[in-house]
Amino acid sequence: MAEVACLGILVADLLGRPIDVLPERGRLGIVDSMELHIGGCAANTGVDLQRLGIETAVLGMVGQDGLGAFVRSKLTDEDVNCQGVSISSTTNTSSTMVMVDSSGERTFLHYFGANAVYSESDVNWNVINTASILHVAGALL
Repeated sequence: MAEVACLGILVADLLGRPIDVLPERGRLGIVDSMELHIGGCAANTGVDLQRLGIETAVLGMVGQDGLGAFVRSKLTDEDVNCQGVSISSTTNTSSTMVMVDSSGERTFLHYFGANAVYSESDVNWNVINTASILHVAGALL
């Protein structure tokens, strides 16, 4: 049983840096690094609360794809309860390409994915009903 249930957006973020200019169409650009991270307001809040020692569950939706497996794996690695993470069989995991320039400014390309199809019928109400606090994140996105 979680003390806090975080319901909302789950995202796989791919950060590339530095990206000061995009390559010409059809050309290859080189970056110094690319990193895959978990993101989205429900995931970020859930991980941070769990790191503070607060038993936390996350509710949201990912796709039945590699990025969805990555998001679920990272939540599990952080000891976050994932019983509320639904898996869509019709769309991929929400993802964002984060392009970081040499000054640290970020520019984003986003795919809504499973977050766009997550609905009331996908919610694991048992996770919510057994939590003391419900945190809803990203509802207006």
